[in-house]
Amino acid sequence: MNDNPKGKILVVEDEPVLAQFICRAVAAFGYGVVGPAATGEAAVESALSQAPDIILMDISLRGEMDGIEAMRRIRNSRDVPVVFLSAHADPDSMERAKAISPSGYLLKPFDARELGVALEIALIRHYMESELRRSNLRFRALLEASPDTILRMRGDGALLESSVKAGHISELLPDNVAARVLACVAQCLDTGLRQRMEYSLSGAGDAKWYEWISIRLDAEEVVAIIRDVTEHKTALLRANESMSMFQHYAQSLQAAREDERQAMAREIHDELGQTLVGLKMQLAACSCDPDRQGAALQKRLGSMTEAIDRAISEVRGITTQLRPLILDDLGLGAALEWLQKDFEHRTGIRCTLARDEVSVDPGRATAMFRIVQEALTNVARHARASRVTITLKQDGAQLVVTVRDNGRGLVGPEAEGAARGQGLLGMRERAVAWGGSVTVTGSAGKGTVVSARVPLAAKGGQG
Repeated sequence: MNDNPKGKILVVEDEPVLAQFICRAVAAFGYGVVGPAATGEAAVESALSQAPDIILMDISLRGEMDGIEAMRRIRNSRDVPVVFLSAHADPDSMERAKAISPSGYLLKPFDARELGVALEIALIRHYMESELRRSNLRFRALLEASPDTILRMRGDGALLESSVKAGHISELLPDNVAARVLACVAQCLDTGLRQRMEYSLSGAGDAKWYEWISIRLDAEEVVAIIRDVTEHKTALLRANESMSMFQHYAQSLQAAREDERQAMAREIHDELGQTLVGLKMQLAACSCDPDRQGAALQKRLGSMTEAIDRAISEVRGITTQLRPLILDDLGLGAALEWLQKDFEHRTGIRCTLARDEVSVDPGRATAMFRIVQEALTNVARHARASRVTITLKQDGAQLVVTVRDNGRGLVGPEAEGAARGQGLLGMRERAVAWGGSVTVTGSAGKGTVVSARVPLAAKGGQG
């Protein structure tokens, strides 16, 4: 158990009466007493062997070593607070004493109350200074351990603390970059908000990229962090290059699909369709001569004509599904009008189209047409809707198509399945190929909205 909770005091005083007074007074305050010592040599020995918590040191001592020199030697081995005692404050002694950084002074004569106050202040001051030193050491350790460069600087660029050796920001950065940094710091000081910027530096090899972050400490100072973000920038560049390659590949793949569909549609239309039409004309010519044909044969010819009509209709349907020729001949707006009428005729669901006159290149037109086509297919299969609205418009530099129905909407597991379904994935794939996006929103009983956006300017490969 510690009998002296306030700690031990080494009393160094060469006047016996005053030394006894001091010892009694500090004991009454609850301190333990080490000493007293009457000479500088004895003071050094007691300080190093007894490890006091504070020293009351008379400046003028008997012998060759005064209190200031004794304290200097003690401080070489131990960090202990000292209160100097002096009968007179001559300038030379005061200057020498300042070099020791004492925690207090007491001018003789003094009373017990003054002594107690001086001891309390000295201990508190020493504790705070020790904590500040430890805090500075921890901060310095963090500075040195951090892979980033950390600075404490003023608005004029002066570095007050730094993890690198420099006194001004101009010593770290080229003039053009330093000017940008100072502007960033000024903005941080003015607004109080965290500020960020990036800059690059060219070296012997490739350029390196850095991030600068400023955080205000007070009205005049900021803490700044310089971070090497070259790897991040390189990874981002590679990701963008990969995305561009993907978009180019997706565009090429979609174009190849559409070219194949177009070729098949024209082949079916031109070859099979014309053959069927020619056959129908021949049958019609035969059926028009009643003298050459019996009633039974006439009936069979009529049945064959009806079958050919159905085949011609199916061929037209197949060619339209493969590639509606109206899309190539008249463009996206006309193709959507045909799609709207065909959907309404096939499903019985009321369908309306609102469209702006927008000039669209064939690639984007095809992508948007297929997205609307897939959205209408989903409405027919799942929505249980009675009304559908298709909208085509230009929104700034983007082409936007929207398919809105008044059906049952997306609910529970069905909504999750739709988000992962092949139809939506196909729509998104077509939009992403042109640097765009597809969103699907809806709620129970309030229908579903499919919205697709693509930039009208070339993005990612083809124009």
